[in-house]
Amino acid sequence: MNSKSSGGLKLKLICAFFASLLVLMQSSSEQGQNPLFAQLLNLVAPVAFVFAVVSENFVSSRISLDYFKNYFILFLFIIIFPTAFILIGDPSFFKEFYQSTLYILLPLASVYFIGYLQCTKEDYEQAFFIIFLGCMLSLVPKLMSGDIVYQLIKAGIAGDSEVGTESDIVSFMFGLLTLYYFKNRKYGLFILALLFSILSFKRIVLTGICISLLVYTFLKWYPSLFSHKKMILLFVLLFNLAVPMLMLEATNDSVIAQEISEDWFDTSIESLTMGRKGFYSVITQKLGEPTVIGVGYGKAKAVFIQALGRAEYIHSDLIKLLYELGILGYCIWVFFWYKNNIKQLDMFALSIYMNILFISDNVFVYFPTLFLYYLLQSNFLLNESLLNDSKIKSLKIPSVTPNFLARV
Repeated sequence: MNSKSSGGLKLKLICAFFASLLVLMQSSSEQGQNPLFAQLLNLVAPVAFVFAVVSENFVSSRISLDYFKNYFILFLFIIIFPTAFILIGDPSFFKEFYQSTLYILLPLASVYFIGYLQCTKEDYEQAFFIIFLGCMLSLVPKLMSGDIVYQLIKAGIAGDSEVGTESDIVSFMFGLLTLYYFKNRKYGLFILALLFSILSFKRIVLTGICISLLVYTFLKWYPSLFSHKKMILLFVLLFNLAVPMLMLEATNDSVIAQEISEDWFDTSIESLTMGRKGFYSVITQKLGEPTVIGVGYGKAKAVFIQALGRAEYIHSDLIKLLYELGILGYCIWVFFWYKNNIKQLDMFALSIYMNILFISDNVFVYFPTLFLYYLLQSNFLLNESLLNDSKIKSLKIPSVTPNFLARV
């Protein structure tokens, strides 16, 4: 068995292990997620590491290596180092910092190690189908219980988010797979993934899919616009500064926020934010306005424990990062998040989808979502590497024959 076929088998084994744990996590608990299997998902990282170390050729793609190295450097200098200094003076949230750091590093490390398995494009396609199958199976028990069609209609008309099939993690993953299959022109799987995205009913996911597809299609039609990368980076930076600021402004019951909510959406801010306004209010009351240098990564969770007596999340990664990293660290994070993903339109569209999720959810604590996201980006990098190799091979170099030398 050659190294590539061996690497492909290992990738599929890792994804089968991942998908099995995902099904068990989602289907073995009435509360939505079994905490034991949620913790076991973290074992994907050491399993990937072991497979990488025992691989026949312990070499990774240079493109993939640089991509993930940039993430590690980014997290090291804007999250780990600054928070370590803050913890010297205030060690009260060390546990939350430790947990939050593991949440962002483990999925990244898992896919980094998979890069050493030297898998083919076909290996990745099969691996993604295994994950897709796991996502579908995890939703089957919920689909078979209750009147799902009635719940979906009620949710769409009345704005009720309580749907029996609703699941943060699986919904987010269906959205990623919808975009992947659309890009790969596998329209049968695209429609199926989109259907499950609708059935899992997470409105921010459907919004993210629509916006990402619109951006992707528009830039496909007008590719020259995608060459203006500095302008794109400036736009996404301003967007990501404006959105959390407006969300925080809404928690202060400002007249403008109330008018927008009532005139544009015909509902109250509390209903519009689906109860998240209370979480935002806790943060603003305890931490005030966002500062330049931030309060430290993981501090927001510690604030909720202190204020509410239980562990909670802000339900917005944008607000969380704005407070914990500070305005300076937050801007650096937004810039490099897109700088690292603007190499290809496929990667950029996927990043936009994730960015939409960041607005109202805690994506950075979901190992499965981040694992799939990084794995998809790694696949797009492989496609770029294969394209570059084919271009090099297509270059015609004149052979040095006697006739050629005679002509010279």
